[in-house]
Amino acid sequence: MTGDPLPSSSEALDTLYRSQEDPFGTRTIPEKLVRYGELARLLPGYLIHDAADLACGEGDFTARLARVAERVIGLDLSESVIERAKQRVPTASFQVSDVRDLTPEWFGRFDLICWLDAIYWLTPKESVRVLERLAEGTSGQRLTF
Repeated sequence: MTGDPLPSSSEALDTLYRSQEDPFGTRTIPEKLVRYGELARLLPGYLIHDAADLACGEGDFTARLARVAERVIGLDLSESVIERAKQRVPTASFQVSDVRDLTPEWFGRFDLICWLDAIYWLTPKESVRVLERLAEGTSGQRLTF
C-alpha cells in the first residue's frame, strides 16, 4: 500500500481489508514491529480495569492491551477489519465506530486509551476535537493515553 492515499471512509477501508490481510504492514514492516514493541514496553506492569484501542485495525495492539487489562474494547471504522480483530483477540470486545463520534462520557470509562497510527488520518481540526472530548471525559482521573 506504499504511496497510496489513505482510505478515508468505512467503505474504502472495508474494500481494502477484504482485498488483503495486513494491508498496512503491521506484522511485516520492520519499523512498525519495532514501534509496537517499544510502545508495548510503556504499558503498565500491573493489571488495569478498562482499556480502549482506537482505530484498532486487525487487533494487533489490542492483543497486547488484553495482557494488561481486565476489559479491552477495540474500535475501527471498518466492519471487515473488526471481524478479523474478533478472531485475533477473542477475549476483547469490538465495535464499528468512528472516533470522531465518541463523547466525553465514552472516554471517561477507561484507565488506558491507545490511539496508534490512525490519528494522522484526521484533519488537525478533527484531531483537536477528539482530543478535547477525551480530555473533558477523563478530567480529574488518572489515565494513560
